Amino acid sequence: HRLRHDSVIVDTFQGQYRSTVVCPDCDRVSVTFDPYMYLTLPIPTKTERNILVILTRLPTTQQLPGKRELHSLESQTGFLGDQKITPRPVKYSVTVPINGIVQDLRVKLGALSNIDSTRIVFSRMSLNRLQDQPLDDKMSLDHLKGLNICVVAYEVDYPVYE
Repeated sequence: HRLRHDSVIVDTFQGQYRSTVVCPDCDRVSVTFDPYMYLTLPIPTKTERNILVILTRLPTTQQLPGKRELHSLESQTGFLGDQKITPRPVKYSVTVPINGIVQDLRVKLGALSNIDSTRIVFSRMSLNRLQDQPLDDKMSLDHLKGLNICVVAYEVDYPVYE
């Protein structure tokens, strides 16, 4: 037996399971050895996945420095006026439950970007075009799978969700 089955594979992956049974009537002990060649083990499944989202924030206001003139009110503050600055879109990788909904994505993105999550609206983009209306909060994230689909998010002025 050892001559035919002496290998690294047999030594690593095969073995014997020892089973001991005691008879409750006569107290006889039976020991058996059952060979095994493989073990059945569960394969762990993923519980989360990452979704790439491009977030566009609201424009911010920045004061422009001006020349100091003694006779104007603006010269006392040192500013001539305000300028709206639109931030560049930022790409986020958001970890959500594998069977999650758009609401899960919205809450996680709000936490990552320090935006109130009730002021975030999502849409799908495919081939550089918006596909449809804003995504429903209860929609499954499975609808966001695809090679050419990109998820875009927009910060809005007012809360959209409660």
